[in-house]
Amino acid sequence: MIAAAQAPTGALSGAVTDPSKAVISGAVVTLKHKETGVERSATSNSDGAFVISNLQPGEYEIRAVQPGFKTYVASVTIQVGNTSNTEIGLEVGGQNESVVI
Repeated sequence: MIAAAQAPTGALSGAVTDPSKAVISGAVVTLKHKETGVERSATSNSDGAFVISNLQPGEYEIRAVQPGFKTYVASVTIQVGNTSNTEIGLEVGGQNESVVI
């Protein structure tokens, strides 16, 4: 029997919340690979959850935007075979304002 090779990718999952920890649906979460510039996006669902899969390993910039909230910016490392988990806390404000983590 031949075993299937593990895909050389990882994933990011998480939830988007406001300052009171209430979930935010409809937030756009974008990952940009710092080395290649490739971007992938997802939108948070009614539970505030999102998943972006089939990501090449490496360092990514993560951005989350939602009208009425400041843009969230942070870094995350994606590793082969792992799903990284992140909690994105958006702060009330304009999208032209950023919260860098």
